[in-house]
Amino acid sequence: MIYRFKYPSQISVEITNKCNFACVHCINESELKNMTEMPYTKIKEIIDYMQSKGIVCLDFSGGEPLLHKDFEDIIKYAYESNMNISVASNGYLLNERILELLKENEATLRISYDGPNEDIYSLIRGTNKYDIVKNNIIKAVNRGIITNLVTVLHKKNIKYLDQIINDAKSFRVNKLRLMPYVKIGRGKQSNLEMLSVDEWKYLIENHKKISEETGVEIAIDSPLMAISEKAVCPCLVGKLCLVIKANGDAIPCALLNKTVGNIYNETIEEIWQNKFFDEINDVNKLKEECKICKYKKDCAGGCRGLSYTLKGDYLCKDPYCWIKSQSK
Repeated sequence: MIYRFKYPSQISVEITNKCNFACVHCINESELKNMTEMPYTKIKEIIDYMQSKGIVCLDFSGGEPLLHKDFEDIIKYAYESNMNISVASNGYLLNERILELLKENEATLRISYDGPNEDIYSLIRGTNKYDIVKNNIIKAVNRGIITNLVTVLHKKNIKYLDQIINDAKSFRVNKLRLMPYVKIGRGKQSNLEMLSVDEWKYLIENHKKISEETGVEIAIDSPLMAISEKAVCPCLVGKLCLVIKANGDAIPCALLNKTVGNIYNETIEEIWQNKFFDEINDVNKLKEECKICKYKKDCAGGCRGLSYTLKGDYLCKDPYCWIKSQSK
């Protein structure tokens, strides 16, 4: 029998698919003309459900969540409902009023930062945005808001990683999270190149050392850390997290875009009991080399989202895994 918690520990709600950017790597292919938006009443229902079940970790994303017409009311209601709030933003629309709202309601801010200068940053996010976003990051930190940066790494900007880390230090942000660029969504048409297995392996194996040397906390969410750190570090799909899209569709994670229910038709509790989660958490169902690998109970095959996105099968080996299977 596979044991899972009765409820997810964190719910991420993509409250709108509308965005003022049109990033070349966007999973949701968000842009200004995209009008899918979750009504405030439905968002309140999600928050009420979470509160009733003792779930307190609530993440708002999009699209650009600041574009939701009821964003301020959403943040206030979540805070009044005792949620631990985090907000993912491109950082461009932050102003004094929004920053004060986030500060007053103790929200954590997560801002995308894909390069240390206009030329590199604009490869993903477009021109004439870098300086505004950079200044808004500094304003958020100075305001006392817990601010984290997220850098999506590809072949062109990984060369500037040292500068990105230096910027994170000079901005005095709390954390720098690194993620690999993946050809998904709008990224399928992009001419950007994904990192090699060796490049991602280096970061997985050395991010803690880099953190110690630079004084910047580097975070990498990869189950493959189980290999380098000899620890249990499985993918959290179906164990802790659930994503709800602007149209109500529930998916396991942003990279694993497989609908497992819809909140207009089912409760979150019913969605969480979908048999898909039992299958994806059963390490005995893993395929390829993972079937006999000694690490399979520790890493559970690696990132299920990458397997699904790049190989079309969430039970296959993580495409970024660098080892041949090692039997016990």
